[in-house]
Amino acid sequence: MNTNKYMVFLFFFVIGSGFSFGLSAQECKFYFPTEEGTLLEMTNYDKKGKVSGYTSQKILEKNEVDGALIVVFEQSSRDAKGKNEVKSEMEVRCEDGKFYFDLDNYMNDMNMEEYEGNPDMDVIVDGEDIYYPAELNVGGQLPDGSVTVKVLTNGFPMMTVTVNISNRKVVAKETITTPAGTFECHKLTQNAEVKAVMKMTTSEVTWLAEDIGIVKTEIYNKKGKLISSSELTKIEK
Repeated sequence: MNTNKYMVFLFFFVIGSGFSFGLSAQECKFYFPTEEGTLLEMTNYDKKGKVSGYTSQKILEKNEVDGALIVVFEQSSRDAKGKNEVKSEMEVRCEDGKFYFDLDNYMNDMNMEEYEGNPDMDVIVDGEDIYYPAELNVGGQLPDGSVTVKVLTNGFPMMTVTVNISNRKVVAKETITTPAGTFECHKLTQNAEVKAVMKMTTSEVTWLAEDIGIVKTEIYNKKGKLISSSELTKIEK
């Protein structure tokens, strides 16, 4: 499995761990940028600390629709040379005091467009509705999550990808410094299992800052060895 693409994919599950909000859309408090035009860039590294690629998110718009606060952003990824850019438009929303991440975003990140464009193929995305607590507190346990994507050809299964996220915890508050600045962060840990042709099991550590989102991540294999990491290297507003 391509490690850089795997990190981008898991980014969306991590996002969910890092939101807190009040009792209404107007009171939503995001651990993610909401100001239109904001651009964040993460640099991804392999297990040896060598740059493996770049991931960026640019906030396109923020709207309130039927009581829900919706933030639309452009997600893009590039290789280690800054080339072969892949872009997709995604959204997150806060509704009735709960944060939701559109499951269609997972489909975009898994490059399912080629299947959706084929009249003989169907793509089915299924996942649990996950909600998050009003505040992230050290020692707190966050809900597990999962998503399954199935590709059917003339009604017959062609491919299935399942991601299960478990044991999600808020373990500390720490100050983290990266090339983009110094941030007060919540430190989160979780386990992830990706089932496709092969199964990949990892444990992850993520640092999140209010109004910023992911500042730093570390991903370890089931033997506890670092396989990849990322850090926030640029902020533009």
